[in-house]
Amino acid sequence: MSWYVPLGLFHWVLLSVAMMSIDLDLETICRKLQAEPLFHMSLGSKELFHSNFLAWFITRFPEAAADALGDLTEVTLASSSLRVLREKRDLDLVIELPGRQPIVIENKMFALPDESQLERYTDQAGKEAGHRASLLLLSLTPPGWDNNAYAVGDRIWRYLGYHDLQARLQQQIEAVKSQDRYSGETLVHYCNFIHLLAAFADSVSIQSSSESFELSPKVRDLLQSVRLHDAALKMRAHAVKWELHKRIAHEGINLRAMWLTSGFTNKQSIIEFFMTFRRTSNNEEDAIGWQLQGRQWRLAMVLESLAGRSPEARKRREDVAATSNWFNFGLVEEVLPQAKGTGARTRTFLRFDPSFVYQYRLIPGATVQQIVDLGMSYIHEAIAWGSRRADVAVTEQQLQS
Repeated sequence: MSWYVPLGLFHWVLLSVAMMSIDLDLETICRKLQAEPLFHMSLGSKELFHSNFLAWFITRFPEAAADALGDLTEVTLASSSLRVLREKRDLDLVIELPGRQPIVIENKMFALPDESQLERYTDQAGKEAGHRASLLLLSLTPPGWDNNAYAVGDRIWRYLGYHDLQARLQQQIEAVKSQDRYSGETLVHYCNFIHLLAAFADSVSIQSSSESFELSPKVRDLLQSVRLHDAALKMRAHAVKWELHKRIAHEGINLRAMWLTSGFTNKQSIIEFFMTFRRTSNNEEDAIGWQLQGRQWRLAMVLESLAGRSPEARKRREDVAATSNWFNFGLVEEVLPQAKGTGARTRTFLRFDPSFVYQYRLIPGATVQQIVDLGMSYIHEAIAWGSRRADVAVTEQQLQS
């Protein structure tokens, strides 16, 4: 099995560390964040705090804002006024600087958007700011796009890192201080704050495919002390999901009727892949797939056509799962020998009602590469399984019974 990274996210992370010359260790970063008052002020709203701060800065100091952000969009003679909108049409920030095309900022500090979200944001941006607006994804971590750009139709989203934002704002400190010293000092604190956040993101980002996906107990404790543990897990899960996306694209796999997502639930990161194998006339979908949540590698079926919370409905789902030939953990034990003997060894199924059934194996100490290779192996297995689905699909007779 190979590790395919075509100038990928991990290379970008290493490059960004070199460019920023951040040499703070994580313990120092956490200590400095604890001492920064703006960090504590931001904890209640996180992304909204930063959007509101930028809106204040642009409205209060429009000339400094134009100098800091003006080159992010095109010159136009059609606009001569300043306008800043927050949370309009689900858009985090819409900025109109005099003499410039609008800037639309989607502020995703930790949980990066997926493609369907970007398509929706693109549509809303066109309605609110026109089709000449610059579309920017503001985030602590790079989304993994080629050349930091992502096309939605004829529109282009571009990545703006918080480290870049900090450098832009840093150059305006003296101009702001000359108008209002308190505001200038506040801007100093803000630049320090987002510098530390960028350093935190680099410290917890995946640096190598051979490292363990799990965070060490020491790192977990440090991050929990500053309430950034969940954010770190989200970012690491997104990085693995994006590597899987690139492997899928490289192998020419068509993702039609499939979905690959990452997120955070029940205090743990989650990465999951599912493939629809049946859709009923009522638009109910049955799917097979896998999940990685915490240390659990799950094989699962979602059987909406047999949804229900009664013992009878659960029994019907378990009967279908038991005869599906999907719940085979041989690949797990092949890629990760340490997983052998973990999890439930019987055919007993666990569940999330009303439609989800699964079994799992524990994969402690799995590296990033092992997870990506395992995910791809089961994606290939799902595709092969789908070609045989007539033998195992939910039958109309089972539905009626």
